[in-house]
Amino acid sequence: VAKPLLEKYQLPATFFISSGNIGQQKEFWWDELEQLILFSETLPQTISLQIGDTWITQDLGEERKLTEYARQQHRSWQAYVQEPPTLRSALFLKIWQQLKPLSHQAQQEYLDKLKNWSEISSTARIHYHSMTLEQLEELGQSSLFHLGAHTESHLDLGSHEVSAQIQEIQKNRAFLERIADNTVSLLAYPFGSYTTDTVRIANEANFKAAVTTNGRPVKSTTDRLQIGRFLVEDWDGKTLNNYMEGWIKYQ
Repeated sequence: VAKPLLEKYQLPATFFISSGNIGQQKEFWWDELEQLILFSETLPQTISLQIGDTWITQDLGEERKLTEYARQQHRSWQAYVQEPPTLRSALFLKIWQQLKPLSHQAQQEYLDKLKNWSEISSTARIHYHSMTLEQLEELGQSSLFHLGAHTESHLDLGSHEVSAQIQEIQKNRAFLERIADNTVSLLAYPFGSYTTDTVRIANEANFKAAVTTNGRPVKSTTDRLQIGRFLVEDWDGKTLNNYMEGWIKYQ
């Protein structure tokens, strides 16, 4: 979607790529969880699941069956700024919070448990697939675009030991450099999660810059490995312009 528009207006862009699902008919774990909890037509009425040291229990009551009204609520729900509007969305958020800091393998194991609980055999939705290898090669070989590192499995770096962080970043970078045939010099921290160790790893790996999800302007004093970015939502042009004017004043 973005590529032809960026090319039309000759706008350079960096695509930060998590490489683990490239070319596979798979969804990211949070999308699978969304489909299972928020959009399954029917779920068991109760759930009792232990994730690590945390027990998640919930009686869904009448919400075990998905109504059209609840479906619309789930579609419009912005989980990062709004309270859960339904029991199902509250359950989704609880599970998401517990799965986020885990390893990719552990996330998949808990998803399998949830699928067994729901007795639903989910199929990966085509619009939730990562790019094909050919699509990624098109981006990587374009003079207008750059590929940036984003870990192999979109790991919550700040929740993991140094060795796991290094492995995720190195494997991701090596994969992307084979595709782009040049040095991948930029890094984005998944979920905006990082520690002082992460910054040190990025520095020792000779990344030129790394970006966070902190909404703050870039100044001459900005740490090149902790660059802020402002979130752009699904706004029209006028709204975006108003926000951009505010961000400029922010400096």
